[in-house]
Amino acid sequence: MEIERELKEAREWLDALMERYFPRKINEEYLEWLMGKRSHSYDAITVEKAIFEPMWDLLSR
Repeated sequence: MEIERELKEAREWLDALMERYFPRKINEEYLEWLMGKRSHSYDAITVEKAIFEPMWDLLSR
């Protein structure tokens, strides 16, 4: 159906846009960009597991 194709294209576009700001895999450089210059070390793995994985799990449904 036409609508299903359009929805799939819209989802692909939206996912690509969101991944520019909320990547599925993050690192310390991304965290510094997001939260500013650090006064202590960031734990990218913990932030990814606690925030980004649940967010993408919810958005992928």
